[in-house]
Amino acid sequence: MNTMDSRTLGLPQQDTVADVNLNNKTVVIGTVNVGRAVRRPSADRVHVDPAANISVTMSAEGLVNRRRAPKGAVVMMNSHPAPVTEFGTMRVQVQDAKTGRWKRLEVKNVAVCPSSEFILLAWSAHAKDIESHARLVFTRTHVHLPLGGGESVWGRLDGGLYSVRMRASHTHTHPASMHAGERQHGERHKAMVAKAESKQKLKEEESMVQSTEVQEGEVKVEQEPKKETVRLSRQQERELELEQEAAMVRMKAKEKMLEVHQRVGHVAKVGAIQAMARRGTLVVTNKRVQKEMMKLKARELGCGPCDVATINKQHPSNSKSALRKGQWTMDGTGKYWTSIHGNRYALVVVAPEGRGLFVEFTKRKKQFPGVFRRKRRVCRKLEC
Repeated sequence: MNTMDSRTLGLPQQDTVADVNLNNKTVVIGTVNVGRAVRRPSADRVHVDPAANISVTMSAEGLVNRRRAPKGAVVMMNSHPAPVTEFGTMRVQVQDAKTGRWKRLEVKNVAVCPSSEFILLAWSAHAKDIESHARLVFTRTHVHLPLGGGESVWGRLDGGLYSVRMRASHTHTHPASMHAGERQHGERHKAMVAKAESKQKLKEEESMVQSTEVQEGEVKVEQEPKKETVRLSRQQERELELEQEAAMVRMKAKEKMLEVHQRVGHVAKVGAIQAMARRGTLVVTNKRVQKEMMKLKARELGCGPCDVATINKQHPSNSKSALRKGQWTMDGTGKYWTSIHGNRYALVVVAPEGRGLFVEFTKRKKQFPGVFRRKRRVCRKLEC
């Protein structure tokens, strides 16, 4: 794979790296890792994807600042290339799932993929266009999405994906004509007056019936439910705080897992990293994060370079190789935190023709040459 300048290809001006495959003339401009499929794809919902690096829509209707996409531009959606026709800026209104209020949302550099069944908002790309302190917060059933300018909305979990309801930004919430607005306001005022009068009559009748039976004990019984409602609201707030804290711990566990995976050259998978933490060679100071790392599964993590390498059958590294037949390849890295056994360096050894590999941890960098002598039995097995 070769990396080209996004300005020469007409790609969106952001930090997304375009991977160009010269064999099939495709340009990978972004990666989208959609989790479980929703039961019914809907065009009136914006799905939040924290792992994607480019936003995607199924139609160019309603977009502004539209630009034609270069020939062969694709977005990797779950490791499958989806053709891109053009780019633009999406301006819509999204509804808060808790308050019901509509707020304005602007998403730049949106890729139009006609084959997509969803409208996806890439948080990593959207976060660069709003405040630096904005944070995306997930709970068990809801997601808190910052919109920029101090505004934010709550979305909900819908069929496996977190999403918010949307509509076109030109939709009016008031009547189209002044006469219709005045007529609607008058009808609303009459309805409110009638409702207030009916409530007042009911209160007078109840007071006349209960005037002879009201006692001090009955008054206290009527006041107790108010205290219970306050207690329930505090309990709900506590549950919400616990859910947010659990979501942050899970996010840190995923970040730690991806960090170790990238440091060892995209070699160690989820099971191998969990085994390292279990043996003590990988030290995680936060016990809650370590416990959450043990629960993670491979399908919950998405590595963009690994997905692109799987499609193109190439290693994620962009550097050109000068390997010869029968040549062993090794690469050392460090120094890291000190493990329980005192190791601070890691050496990755790859057998000729990619027959296998192994990772050896050492206390000092000068011990790298002695790895072949200590692991000669492993090397002989890999050569066979």
